[in-house]
Amino acid sequence: MLKEKLISVCIPTFKRQKLLSELLLSLGEIKVPEDYFIEIIVVDNDEKESAKQIVEELKEKLKNQVKYINQPVKNISIARNTALENAAGELIAFIDDDETADKYWLYNLFGCLKKYNADGVFGLVVPRFEEGIPEGFKKREYYFSQMGESGTEARFMFAGSVIFKAELLKVHKILFDPEYGLTGGEDADFFNRLKFKGAKFVNCREAVSYEYISKERTSTGFFLKRFIRGGQTYTRNLIKSGNNSKIFFVSVKSVFKLLIGIFLLFPSIFSTHFRILSMMYIGNGIGELRGLAGNYKNIH
Repeated sequence: MLKEKLISVCIPTFKRQKLLSELLLSLGEIKVPEDYFIEIIVVDNDEKESAKQIVEELKEKLKNQVKYINQPVKNISIARNTALENAAGELIAFIDDDETADKYWLYNLFGCLKKYNADGVFGLVVPRFEEGIPEGFKKREYYFSQMGESGTEARFMFAGSVIFKAELLKVHKILFDPEYGLTGGEDADFFNRLKFKGAKFVNCREAVSYEYISKERTSTGFFLKRFIRGGQTYTRNLIKSGNNSKIFFVSVKSVFKLLIGIFLLFPSIFSTHFRILSMMYIGNGIGELRGLAGNYKNIH
């Protein structure tokens, strides 16, 4: 039974003990909307329960109720669904285990939900870089989708920083699809299906969280993999939506993206920006064609 005045903050995690510890400590300092309480639900997707000790150690320091659940099947969709099944709040928030929350993260998400009479609100994720990363890589747009002004309709939807009404799940019987559990894109699919049912999702630039960007995430291989995931998610969801009129157009555009990316390989030798741009076009092109062919690359 859903409890009024309770917000369930859900955290799927997999072998990120240090980052999870930082996240939980930041959640212990956040401002909670007036008259509301929060519960924190940690779903450990590691069969060896690597997050359990961290949660146990920090329980005493956190002011809020904390639930630890082990979900051993490696599948991010199943982990997210496990969190939903154990969430008792009338509102549900998700934040990723490699993020930390600004003091007003949840407070501002909640404020936008009420102000714009929305069913869900997405926050602004800002990178926090590992020491030693060159300045040329320190652009938010390299790692995250663009976000419109607060109150505008959300174009890019993700589970890294979001709050939504739990009643949406009860009314529409929608959960995260396990078929996306290893390929990525499960969050875009989930929120797109809710949006198709009429749910209203908006942006909130004031609800800030900070995602850790390690040196490994500045490699060419990382960017290629990221953009492949984005491309295959886009066309996979396009097919799922039944919008057949766009499929031929997208397939032609995907080939052009590949050609542009290959053309940009030469200037990428001398420029970080062109290197990432080249991987974006090549990755998107490959991913979109994979999605159209039903040949999805496992990312998780």
